[in-house]
Amino acid sequence: MIGVRHGQAQQPASSRDGVRPVLLATMSVRIDPAAERMATETALETGAHVVIVNLVRLPLYGTSLVLHGPDGAVLPHEDERDEVRAAAQRLADRGVDVELLRVFSTRPVRALSELVHERDIGLVVIGPDASRVRRGLVRRLVRAVQGADCLVWIAPDGFCT
Repeated sequence: MIGVRHGQAQQPASSRDGVRPVLLATMSVRIDPAAERMATETALETGAHVVIVNLVRLPLYGTSLVLHGPDGAVLPHEDERDEVRAAAQRLADRGVDVELLRVFSTRPVRALSELVHERDIGLVVIGPDASRVRRGLVRRLVRAVQGADCLVWIAPDGFCT
C-alpha cells in the first residue's frame, strides 16, 4: 500500500519531530470506527505518527510454527488482517504517517506494554471492534498500559466499565 509502512524498524517518532506517536491497538479483529477516528484526528491535529498494531495471539501449534512460521499458525480470517490494513490505508489517504505492525505473541498483552514503552507512545487508542472481542481482554490491554507515561483512550466509550 502506498503511504503505509508495514513493520519497518525505525527510530521513534518522538526523536524525529518532537511529537510522540499515537498507537492504535486491536486484538486480531477489525478496528472500532470511533477508535480509528480518534487516532486519525489526533494525528492530523498534532502531526503525530500513527502505529497501528494488530496483536495476534499465537497458539502453541509447534508444527505449524516450524513448517510455516507465524502465518501458518494463524489463518487470514482469524486476525481480520485485511480490515486492519484497510484502516491503515484510510489514515494514509488522509495524509497521516502510518506504520502497520502485526505482532505475533503467546502473550500479546505483554507485547503491547513493551511496544508502548519502546516507542515512547504519547497516546494509546485501544480500539478492537467490541462486537468481536471479550470485555475482559480489553480490560487486560488497558491494565497493561496503565503504568505507561501516556494517555489512554478506549473505544467504544464505556466498554470497560
